[in-house]
Amino acid sequence: MSSDNEARKRELCRQRVARHRARRKAGLYRFAGDLEGAETEDALIELGYLKPDQADDAAAIHAALMEFIASGLRAAFRGL
Repeated sequence: MSSDNEARKRELCRQRVARHRARRKAGLYRFAGDLEGAETEDALIELGYLKPDQADDAAAIHAALMEFIASGLRAAFRGL
């Protein structure tokens, strides 16, 4: 492997670690998971987190899902 490729790989690794540390410093967690698209959109719409006309908007779905999770965590915390 060329030294340019190795340098690029090291730089990408440094950037990834820096992003991870910045998220942790900000108190954020990163997670990934697979959800059934139609069921998730329907649930978010029914619960009022997503408008029906936004069902094809990935950014709107992401924002609605994040708000759903955050509100669930807040509710659970208040219930303790």
